[in-house]
Amino acid sequence: MNDLIILLVDDAKHYLAVLAAWEKAGVSKLAIHTLTSFDHAEHSGLYDDTPWIPGLHHFLTDNKRPHHILLAMADSHELVEKMMTSAQEVMVNPEDPSEGALFVVPVLQALRWTK
Repeated sequence: MNDLIILLVDDAKHYLAVLAAWEKAGVSKLAIHTLTSFDHAEHSGLYDDTPWIPGLHHFLTDNKRPHHILLAMADSHELVEKMMTSAQEVMVNPEDPSEGALFVVPVLQALRWTK
């Protein structure tokens, strides 16, 4: 059974360390998204100079403290455990919700395309 691992990371140094740890754990492919939260945008003044019709690029490039979302598929429970353990080792304080969050979502069906 496949699992989707979703890791939300608030600090860039944690994000890079998790990438390195997951690579050592055997993760071969993942998707990385950089974004800002509504809370951060509101308190950092990003709303003050928002264009009349803003593009997503406007919000992503003006962010001083980006959040990262890492999405990865794991095809074994052992890999999920390695990913969770390595993320816990990297994060300074996994109990602090401002550091980030990790979710494991079971995937009932998945299609894969290869070249």
